[in-house]
Amino acid sequence: MEFKFKRLLFLGATDYQLPAIKKAKYLGCNVITLSNDLSQIGHSYSDLSLNISTIDKEKVLEAAKKYKIDAIMTYAANAAVETVSYVAKELNLPGNPMDAALILQDKGLFRNLQKKLSLPHPDFRILKKDDNPQDIFDFLKHNELIVKPVDSGGSRGQTFIKVENEIEAAFQNALECSTLDQVIFEEKIDSKVLELDGDVFFQNGKLEYALYGHNYFKIDTDYNVPVGEIFPGKISNDIKQSLDEQFQAIITSLNLESGCMNFDGLVSDNEVHIIDIALRNGGNFVPRMIEFASGFDMTEAAVYAAFGVNYQYKIKKDQTPIVSYILNSSENGLYNGYTIDSKYIDNVIFEHQIVEVGDEVEEFKIGTNTLGVVAFKFNTIDEAVNFTTQVQNVVTLSVDTKKKAKGTAGFRVSSFIKNKLDQAIVNNDVAVENVLKRQFYVASSPVNKQSDDFTLKHYEASSLFEYEGKKLLGLERLYKRVLIVEPILQCLANCRHCLRQFYSPFALSDEDLSRVARCISGLPDLADIRELLITGGDPLLVPTKLIKFLDELDTMKHNIKIVRIASRIPIHNPSGINDNIIALFKRNYSFRIEMATQINHSAELFPEVRNAFEKIRNHVNIYNQTVLLNDINTNKQDLMSLCDDIRYMGIDNHYIFHCVPIKGADDFRNTVDDSINLIRQITTSGYFSGRSKPELALMTDVGKITLYENSILERKNEKILLQTYYNYEDRLRWNPYWELPESTTVDENGYLRVWYKDKNKND
Repeated sequence: MEFKFKRLLFLGATDYQLPAIKKAKYLGCNVITLSNDLSQIGHSYSDLSLNISTIDKEKVLEAAKKYKIDAIMTYAANAAVETVSYVAKELNLPGNPMDAALILQDKGLFRNLQKKLSLPHPDFRILKKDDNPQDIFDFLKHNELIVKPVDSGGSRGQTFIKVENEIEAAFQNALECSTLDQVIFEEKIDSKVLELDGDVFFQNGKLEYALYGHNYFKIDTDYNVPVGEIFPGKISNDIKQSLDEQFQAIITSLNLESGCMNFDGLVSDNEVHIIDIALRNGGNFVPRMIEFASGFDMTEAAVYAAFGVNYQYKIKKDQTPIVSYILNSSENGLYNGYTIDSKYIDNVIFEHQIVEVGDEVEEFKIGTNTLGVVAFKFNTIDEAVNFTTQVQNVVTLSVDTKKKAKGTAGFRVSSFIKNKLDQAIVNNDVAVENVLKRQFYVASSPVNKQSDDFTLKHYEASSLFEYEGKKLLGLERLYKRVLIVEPILQCLANCRHCLRQFYSPFALSDEDLSRVARCISGLPDLADIRELLITGGDPLLVPTKLIKFLDELDTMKHNIKIVRIASRIPIHNPSGINDNIIALFKRNYSFRIEMATQINHSAELFPEVRNAFEKIRNHVNIYNQTVLLNDINTNKQDLMSLCDDIRYMGIDNHYIFHCVPIKGADDFRNTVDDSINLIRQITTSGYFSGRSKPELALMTDVGKITLYENSILERKNEKILLQTYYNYEDRLRWNPYWELPESTTVDENGYLRVWYKDKNKND
């Protein structure tokens, strides 16, 4: 690894910055991420996270000194560029001049630089806060103008104006988005060529590599915000040469050493105008698009530049046309996910959601309203360009514009469940109201502190081994035959009884899943695996990613017989069982596909839910695992009705779990003895088919335990000691990284015994 044990201070940790954080980790760096929001996803991947604003130069410098960093960088965002240059200069680290960072971030200073270097640029005027905007009137007589803050990107504060009475409002709008209190008025350049876009890499003061492409914009909107990119662009050699020459002039003038720049540009009257420029890589995963198109890894190049090391690279002989599309909403509301026309599924090369289903989203007016990115590959540039005119019909978003259910703010629940709860309240349907409210919103009685000290992750089964020199995320192994794969740790809801709501969020990339497939095929330690359980999170949120993973696995040598995919989408968002998901279940593999789900009460089985399950069951078998939840399904009649319904929907009943002891869920738990008695009563009643009888199981620190005679060895206060026949040596052979929990001992025969926290009978 090129930078093994080198300390990299990385400013920012957003979704767009995650590729660079992961790349730095791959190259061996000890990565320290820094931002004033520790919930940002990048912090989950770094070695150390610091809660410091990226624009607080002195505090960042203090942290850099404290941790004795070897390099500093940012990526895909402007805010920290100046700080990076400042810290690099103060600590004599590789970097670019601070003056250059200031000039390239300030549109007014950059226009003056273009003017000084005799580079093509739009005519412009700069006004300060106290200037009279009407002074611009003569300038307006001859041009349609674009008005924007000198120091803000992402179309924030930007307005097009044509007449005098629009000047004041545009000026004030731009001022509100400017920390420097300066606004630039410049002529609008009319271009018959798609807007230019791209990333540029330079090292040793020379332009090294650039891929120029296009921005394209949303149809039928008043907002001038790019909705995607095309790489490579449909660009003449003259345009490429002009851009190359302009960038080299800028690099030389500003004494730039090594790094990346992102730009937007326009072509008018055979002149190429660089409109915006930034001393960092592009957002919206532009570097990934460039890598897909050309083979040049702009992200890796940026890391090398941060360390001042020359980057050696290879590029494709033939470029692949790529179109990215920014997921965006046309209205405010609650996000319900997106679908892709099945005709284009095989063209999909990249997907990344920034928001989760159930999140509030806003109309796409500025770049920060982005919800995610999907990218498609094509055979020709013409195909790619033509696709941009129809992509809004290919990728469709579902956004619920209805108001939230009263009193439900702050909870993550799908809009389908919200609507059903609203209807139940209006119709005085107490059963449905109780089932939905209890699972997602409120406790039926005050929650005591019995489980507050219990571990957030109920068991540790992560397999932390490396493959191909990289750590594998999203794998768990407790059993000989089954490997758990977690492509995504996002769900449609935070169920109050679910332990995974406490897990740190992550999402595996296509590249990560490809390595998992190769690992399953190539790692001798996994030769005993016969089944994959794909869970999370809810993996059906990323069906095209699953298809690619399973397609790749199916081409390899493996011992997999069954792949189980666990999902509650039919419960939470039945309309989400779309063509993309059905395409997954219809695929023919060398292994059998099954679906696991969780139905806890018959009141959840609305007609839409039943139809969603039926669509899936037409192609694969479904099995159910229920969680025993106090005041929801601990009534004998309710539980028998559920077993009946599941049976006649053609779904196999499997486990019924005692509710795990996690913080905030004590009101759901009954005692183990009460659970045993309840299951004994319903399974020996003769009231429903024996083919629908569930098996009671406890989820313990060492895995699932089904209760038989003499399973309970001892009772102490609220804990019970359980005998298992999990062999300790076997467990270590299956997962060498597994550690014996404090609650667990090994008996004289080598089997594990584990203490399990029961429900306090007095509660």
